[in-house]
Amino acid sequence: MLNKRGIGGIAIAIIVIAAILVIGGGVIYSASQATQNPKTVGLAPAQALLCSDSDGGINYNQQGTTCLSGKIAPSGDCVSDVCLNNVTLKEYYCGGPNNNSIKSVNYNCPNGCSNGACLLLLKLSY
Repeated sequence: MLNKRGIGGIAIAIIVIAAILVIGGGVIYSASQATQNPKTVGLAPAQALLCSDSDGGINYNQQGTTCLSGKIAPSGDCVSDVCLNNVTLKEYYCGGPNNNSIKSVNYNCPNGCSNGACLLLLKLSY
């Protein structure tokens, strides 16, 4: 049977191990982090995250979906380009030093915004 001193030592050891894991990992990531603050979702390269963008990066004229996937985000964490109002587009893209984070930029579409993309102005010729 363990005495009080033995139980206290085990508790301290568990706390120390947990602290080492947290500090050693550098960043604790939750699957909802990208949608909560997509401008700052950046993770250490050792965590092997991959970022993909269905519209090829910054593309104001096509709605796209940007996703993180990898060891700590196995099911993927995705955000889609969205119109904040009838003019302003929030465009998501892959960025960061190792291209392993989701970034965003707000862009004022000259012809308006609809369904997550800027509207194109069509010139009709008669």
